[in-house]
Amino acid sequence: MTDLLGLKGDDLKESLEILRRRYNLELAALTLGENGCLVNTKNERIYLQGHKIEVADTIGAGDSFTAGLLVGLLKKKPLRRAITIANDLAAQVASKPGGTPLIEFNQNHFSS
Repeated sequence: MTDLLGLKGDDLKESLEILRRRYNLELAALTLGENGCLVNTKNERIYLQGHKIEVADTIGAGDSFTAGLLVGLLKKKPLRRAITIANDLAAQVASKPGGTPLIEFNQNHFSS
């Protein structure tokens, strides 16, 4: 990411914040695979650890993270809850083989 966007330094947290500010983003998110995710807003930096799963296939994990985050935000969940939904959904997808696995993701997950 840092090379692609011409950011200096090896600190992903700092690079994510530079990216958020440079493009005047309300929110910037970075998935870190097994290491979880980092989300920055103007007022918060939230890091969530990754899930301990047996990875079957990472195809679609980033897309599912984004979808989960958007659903959480659109449903007016607190930011940490929306990120948790995203992180959980991405782990579910990565734990199944194939780019479009059938997953059982409890709808209650989105309502709590």
